[in-house]
Amino acid sequence: MDSSGDDNGSEPTSPAARRLSYKFQRLRERIRAAIDAGELAGKLPGERSLARQFNVNAKTLSKALTDLAAEGLLERNIGLGTFVRDGTSAAPTAKILLLSDATYGSTLAQALSSRGLDVHSHVADGDLAPSLLAPFDLVLIASSAIGEEIVRDLIVRGKNVLSLDRLSKPYSSHALLPHHTLAATQAAKDLVTLGHRKLLLVPDDINDTDSHRAVTEAIPHAEVLPVSASDAAAAATDGFTGAVCASRNAPAVLAACRAAGMVVPDAFSVIAYGRLLESATCCGHYVSDEHIADAVQDLLSAGLPHRPLTLWLAGERTHAGTTAPPRSS
Repeated sequence: MDSSGDDNGSEPTSPAARRLSYKFQRLRERIRAAIDAGELAGKLPGERSLARQFNVNAKTLSKALTDLAAEGLLERNIGLGTFVRDGTSAAPTAKILLLSDATYGSTLAQALSSRGLDVHSHVADGDLAPSLLAPFDLVLIASSAIGEEIVRDLIVRGKNVLSLDRLSKPYSSHALLPHHTLAATQAAKDLVTLGHRKLLLVPDDINDTDSHRAVTEAIPHAEVLPVSASDAAAAATDGFTGAVCASRNAPAVLAACRAAGMVVPDAFSVIAYGRLLESATCCGHYVSDEHIADAVQDLLSAGLPHRPLTLWLAGERTHAGTTAPPRSS
């Protein structure tokens, strides 16, 4: 196979190749030519073997394959390999085991299935027999009931693990995380733009100093007071005009404000951030099941790297009629 433009520093031989300034771009075109010539078809050799075949390093090869997968010429599936798309048959689909809470897993599974992913749900109860895990290429963890010991066991068994909404620091699994700090900052800016200058911050954890610091730095001319969900309504009577809430706290804050006789949003505004666990009960910056499903699909298409990957999801703004300018504006 032609080795022009390889990692040994030799110059590309054709004018077209010379215009490709990066090694992975030159390699990408060599792989494309090999596919067009029929030298590569069906399932490609493993990446190490393919790197030796083209006399390049693994990083250069991975970039080239990622580019070709993005074009649709290749399909990459974790646990299954990389396949040439021939227009007549699709590469095998990775089988995903979704470990989730009973009340939440169905909506996420539906979003994943709607993208053509082969998903099987299992209620996270800590009982993960080898026979249950055997058929699956990826274990997607969407439950706090799955402890670190189980994550460790999955990795030791050679399973690809993708955790949602948590970092598995001791064992370094792949992770998809809503960017809570960014979303909280964006939500606070929305209220400040409306004219609010005294805001309550109601995080998942009252000791979440990162979110408080980020919000106060982003809106230095506003006062921000961290409170628990149970204290939000009482604090709101002290001149505060709006609350920025973690998504799971927003329904409780709305209910407490209304029980205290505060009309939302005329007398008090509420905006949320984080995971959209059900329907949006208030305005917010949410990461939905659809965002997660899109991210999982993209990761599987590109192929999960060997090293742990953490992908932060920003979500998007949702309007639900719970924010308005303060009365004094």
